[in-house]
Amino acid sequence: YEYIPRIKFTPKDDLLSVQTLNRHQSELNFIMVSVKDKTAKTIFTEKSDTYIDVTDNLTFFKNREEFIWTSERSGYNHIYIYDYKGEMVRAVTSGKYDIDEYLGADELGSKLFYTSAEVSPMQRHLYSISLKGADKTKITNRDGMHSVTFSEGFKYYIDNYSNANTPPEYSLHRTGTKIKRTLEDNKVLQEKLNELTIGKKDFFSFKNESGVELNGYMVKPPNFDSRKKYPVLMYVYGGPGSQTVTDEWGGSGLMWQHMLAQKGYLI
Repeated sequence: YEYIPRIKFTPKDDLLSVQTLNRHQSELNFIMVSVKDKTAKTIFTEKSDTYIDVTDNLTFFKNREEFIWTSERSGYNHIYIYDYKGEMVRAVTSGKYDIDEYLGADELGSKLFYTSAEVSPMQRHLYSISLKGADKTKITNRDGMHSVTFSEGFKYYIDNYSNANTPPEYSLHRTGTKIKRTLEDNKVLQEKLNELTIGKKDFFSFKNESGVELNGYMVKPPNFDSRKKYPVLMYVYGGPGSQTVTDEWGGSGLMWQHMLAQKGYLI
């Protein structure tokens, strides 16, 4: 009647955290289990009218009985601090945007790092913020998609950056400084792309029948003529956890779309 999607030990050797989901995946129980006496206590429950997304963002503090937890309880995914009794200590982030990935905290535990869609649902940027939710700083600047990997201790990070019309660029950064080293700029690929007759990936927005504003993109044939009619390929995957309209490099899939555009299709 249920799933057990995640288990994780707390810093206490005899205390295990367990998450369970009902079959409909609309109710999640967060349970603390004593290894010594095998007792289990549900410390809080999250419910949704639709679907609860399970993540790996659970992080326990080593020096106190509190942990980091991300939740969509507000309608957007945000970072919270809970204690071992299941009481919410505070919301670290808030607003009408989603935290995409909680990346962790520095050695002193004074700053948290995460990527979010605050700038645009189609972009991801790196931020830091204090445990109290103050001093939020946007670290990345170039419009597009930033996928970040930190070193142990959070002194350095690698930024995998791209946008819809720029192949990935990899750079090494020292956290908290402007020091940067380019590891791979994909210059050779960019030069080859410049030799091809391909258009750009253009973004637009529209409203559906329910009045909800959605994002879309279009790839037009070279020498596009707005007075002509073109065959159209509607390209989308609407499953959970998959976003096809993003300002990032599309790789071989994007090249396939440009090839169809060269043959006279609107994508």
